[in-house]
Amino acid sequence: MTWLMAYSFDGAHDHGRSGCSGRRSYYRHVPANLPNGPGCMIFGISYYEYLFIVSFVSVCVGSFLNVVAYRLPKILMNDWRWQAEEFLGIEHGEVEKISLSYPRSACPKCGHKIKSWENVPVISYLFLRAKCSSCRTSISARYPVVEIGTMILSVIAVLA
Repeated sequence: MTWLMAYSFDGAHDHGRSGCSGRRSYYRHVPANLPNGPGCMIFGISYYEYLFIVSFVSVCVGSFLNVVAYRLPKILMNDWRWQAEEFLGIEHGEVEKISLSYPRSACPKCGHKIKSWENVPVISYLFLRAKCSSCRTSISARYPVVEIGTMILSVIAVLA
């Protein structure tokens, strides 16, 4: 038995490569009419709609990352303080209850509770002209930079 007889030419061993003896050059495992690029459909929607959805979701993720970056140190500090007071036998003082979802976002200077329309990523920053709607204190540029940066990285990951 020669090596040629040991292999079947049903595509199992040569993975569809052309140039194998006994194979036609037009045979491939991937269909020739497979769409690619901006005109293709992904999950039944166009390529540009898909990029828009990815952009929107990633801006929302960037907004959540801002919440985590602002609140997680406070959460950890409150937890550490409670554990230290318990270890030292000190009576627990008044601790602000804070989590990633509670309380609602507020202006750090005046305490104005941010309404839902004021909390739309990037758009509300531009609409409010980077100022609190109540006390007109300037809002840090860090918030839209993180949101837009997350969107850019997500779109690059999708395009790659």
